[in-house]
Amino acid sequence: MIKLNPFAISGLLITLTYLPLFLFIFINGKSRLTKIYSFHILAVLWWGISSFIIPSFQDKNVSAIFWKISNIGVFLIPTFFLHAVFLLTNQRRKLFIIYSYTQALIFILLILSNFAFINIRYFHNSYFVPTANHIYLLGFINWVFICSIANITLTNYYRTNLPKEKTLIILLFISIIGFLGGSSNFLPVFGFDIYPYGNFLVPIHSLVITYAILKYQFLNIELAFRKGIAYSILLIIVLLLYTLTVLLSEKYLQEYFGYKSLGISITTAFIIGILIIPLRNKIQSYIDKLFLSRKPQEIEKENEFLRQEIINTDKLKTISTFASGMAHEIKNPLTSIKIFCEYLPQKLHDKEFLNKFIPIVTRDADRINELVHDLLEYAKPSPPEVKPTDIHKLIETVLDTLSAQIVDKRIEILRDFDNRTIENISIDAKQIKQALLNILLNAVESIHLNGSLLIRTQFAPNENKIILKITDTGCGISPEDIPHIFDPFFTKKEQGTGLGLSITHGIIKEHGGKIFAESVLGRGTTFRIELPIKK
Repeated sequence: MIKLNPFAISGLLITLTYLPLFLFIFINGKSRLTKIYSFHILAVLWWGISSFIIPSFQDKNVSAIFWKISNIGVFLIPTFFLHAVFLLTNQRRKLFIIYSYTQALIFILLILSNFAFINIRYFHNSYFVPTANHIYLLGFINWVFICSIANITLTNYYRTNLPKEKTLIILLFISIIGFLGGSSNFLPVFGFDIYPYGNFLVPIHSLVITYAILKYQFLNIELAFRKGIAYSILLIIVLLLYTLTVLLSEKYLQEYFGYKSLGISITTAFIIGILIIPLRNKIQSYIDKLFLSRKPQEIEKENEFLRQEIINTDKLKTISTFASGMAHEIKNPLTSIKIFCEYLPQKLHDKEFLNKFIPIVTRDADRINELVHDLLEYAKPSPPEVKPTDIHKLIETVLDTLSAQIVDKRIEILRDFDNRTIENISIDAKQIKQALLNILLNAVESIHLNGSLLIRTQFAPNENKIILKITDTGCGISPEDIPHIFDPFFTKKEQGTGLGLSITHGIIKEHGGKIFAESVLGRGTTFRIELPIKK
């Protein structure tokens, strides 16, 4: 059972502050510097967890084991810190770094091998502490020496190279308090009857470094959303401290009144939690004001306004795309029609002229008609009229529509239909047929003679969706074109309008589904469609 005395509470505070800092730096830091510094934070975290656990052991032998284990983190704290400082300040002191790691490893091995402690005693009726000998004293001297070199080097670097960053220099001076507070833990080990309240100062180093990273990109950690990250970290710390306050208050009342009932403990903790909620809310409100500059409700309204602005911008962008696309697509057919009309009065009885231009005009008029039809299909806002539909029969209907092209190219149709669970899904059969027709038509057109077309369905009732895969052995799509195939008017076909796949994408999206494409140039393309099963 965890024993909560001041030493254990200070260890818990170290754990609560250094754990998010370690994860924050380790995940976001990409350089060698940030990784080494994250190990320094991990070493402090190791000590924090140890100092939280050690008071719980009332057996001095068990306590001695955990004291030895805790010193692994203790002696690595200045070593990793010095290494990080040398990397930050671009000082190539390899021999000094080797010395730092070597002495830390030696003293850790000596401590684990029982050469550094004489015996163990019960301290302040609170917890067991070991008594050190001259070997541990030598290790402590090295610990102080390396900490001093690291902090002096770091401070001088910022004073010399960044004299304008006075606030950051002051912060670094303040962070030294954390090291001084941590050094108080050595006092009981050397026989001084002084309680190590300085352990409470260790989290100051964590908070200062966190602020320096978020505010000044200390350690070269630069984040686009550092304010949001800082807000999240501080909010987590506030919630953890709130929980800790509730637990400690309940523990104190339990010891004062002497009750041991679990029900009373839960009720007491609940009442305490309610009583200090206003304090927590004030702290959170201050954090909101500090990092967000406004209340969360105001931010939510602003975000909604921005979402509407984005939607309107997208609509204007689509209209612009339509306008430029229509102008480009209609320009050539209109040119040929205009030429025909200009020469027609003079060539009215010229059969050769008529035989040449009438098919051209007819073809271009059909093209304009097709373009307008596709554009209306794309822009038509009608929502799907869903009803139970046999998806496999719908696929067969589309294949029948394309049977002439399939036979002409001698394409082999392969079916892998999943009939294990259900047959009918709720879709707009007309719209989905149009979407499948666009995909299958593209597939057939891309396939050379004697190719194949595989259509696979897979029902996933647990995920409430059906998956359709259409794989062809056609010419494929180049990698640079894949991201644009669903854009309106994007096409590499000479006679294409570039709206077929855009219409398909819109239909699938209106059904609440998704569509993806994978392709290997010269080998074929696979379209994957996911549609929700609406019962």
